[in-house]
Amino acid sequence: MIEVERTVNASGNVSLGNHMLSVGLPLAGQRVTLRLDGPVAHVLSGGILARTIACPVPQEARSRLGGARGGTAQPPRLPQPLTVTRRVSVRGAIMIGGDKIQVGLVHARKTAEVTVEADTYQITVEPGITITAPRTTSRDIRRHKASTTTDSAARLFRGNGRADRRGRGKSVGRFLGDPPVLQG
Repeated sequence: MIEVERTVNASGNVSLGNHMLSVGLPLAGQRVTLRLDGPVAHVLSGGILARTIACPVPQEARSRLGGARGGTAQPPRLPQPLTVTRRVSVRGAIMIGGDKIQVGLVHARKTAEVTVEADTYQITVEPGITITAPRTTSRDIRRHKASTTTDSAARLFRGNGRADRRGRGKSVGRFLGDPPVLQG
């Protein structure tokens, strides 16, 4: 097992020998340790496993890499499960990491707490009610807090000089609680 340290460039790549490895855009600018172990390379950031990727460098060429050193025998520390919040839509669904998960109409407009694990989502809407759903994509979770769309939708329809949702300048008519217009 060989370890090398590299700095991730702005594109999320590191150079390893004459190969460029994509370790992920969220790690851009960080110093990472690549632990080359058999056919895989473990990407460690701060001692915690960030990603595991295929290693293109042959076993016999690894010891000749710049900055190569003998690796530790202990397995990499796994990250703590990520917990995020989502607002359940009026149709009873949430979106997380590109997955649309149906939570149920009875939970519409409630805030759900989602624990993201390697292959599943644990969704808690109310105490004692937990829904488990499979994770079908490997996308990174970028939004961590629930958002309410009523404020942003109200801004689009108030006629404040910004484009409405159809892309036409100022909106015409009354929307979302505008005061009545008195004509006299």
